Amino acid sequence: VGTVTIPVTIASVNPVKTAVTYEVVDGTAKAGENYTLADESAVLTFDGKARTQEIVINITNKEGEYTGDLSFTINLLSGGKTLNLGASSSCTVKISDLDHPLAAILGNYTATGYSYFDSTQESWTLTMYKDDADVNVVWIDGIISSFSGSYPSADYRVYGNVSADKTTISLPLGQALKTPANGNTLSLWGFNGSSVSNSGNIEFVLENGAWVLKDVGYGIGYKTESGVSLYGLYNPNTISWTKK
Repeated sequence: VGTVTIPVTIASVNPVKTAVTYEVVDGTAKAGENYTLADESAVLTFDGKARTQEIVINITNKEGEYTGDLSFTINLLSGGKTLNLGASSSCTVKISDLDHPLAAILGNYTATGYSYFDSTQESWTLTMYKDDADVNVVWIDGIISSFSGSYPSADYRVYGNVSADKTTISLPLGQALKTPANGNTLSLWGFNGSSVSNSGNIEFVLENGAWVLKDVGYGIGYKTESGVSLYGLYNPNTISWTKK
């Protein structure tokens, strides 16, 4: 709910006096139902002094109703006789639905865990965000600390399945990370204190406002000819995620 303001700027050294027309095209968002134009004339008038005018869109409040993210497109149609619209004449606006069933879970967390390699406690920021298609899935960005000897170019995002009562997040082990490290496919491994496995699941349980992993730890790694190469490996019973 509120307004979306899209600036339209004339890229000209000299002042230009003209009228720019535009249209708003429905996508999954529908005019009159999900949004309205603040100025229904759909014309921006440039007086030759200000180089920027604004298209203002009113977003309709749908509080308590989950529709999923919706979008619409704004197209500039004409710049009058003096302006060439150029390539940047269209933009898409996405209305993010805040009534997602997992809204209370999504957001930034402070993650902590004791490193298996030196027994020090690491603390870092972890983010949970929604899946575009499945309302029972969360994506977790920052599963390990960036200071744990990881590959800087790797993408450490994994997904978890949320239970119906929203008190357990189950992460499938063995899921491949999106970016390989040095040609090796990274994946999530579970750690019981003496051995690692990339099959099954690990489960975070909600306790006193924090997500806690019990009895096991986890790490990121890949198979080698002689075994498994791991880093970002945390000891069992030491990992928790607390929302900021």
